[in-house]
Amino acid sequence: MKRLTIGYKVEDADNLPENMAHTHVQRQDYAMMSAAGAQPQSLIETWSAIWQSDLERSFKTDFEIYGPRFFQDGVNEIIVAVGLKETNAS
Repeated sequence: MKRLTIGYKVEDADNLPENMAHTHVQRQDYAMMSAAGAQPQSLIETWSAIWQSDLERSFKTDFEIYGPRFFQDGVNEIIVAVGLKETNAS
């Protein structure tokens, strides 16, 4: 199932208004990448690089952050967070 959720961090998901839903972002390590420049081309190129990479992805939760730098002319940065598998490093 594919789903797009636009969200905001809340402390208490039990008291949301009726017309709102909540989702849980997995607690895990994330690889963070920047997709800056002309959009959506930069974001497409970043996801293409992720799909072709050798990252050990968890396929639980990935998300994109459209922060203040997204709205700066000429920057248009989106942070892409890709969930990673747990490593059992000793």
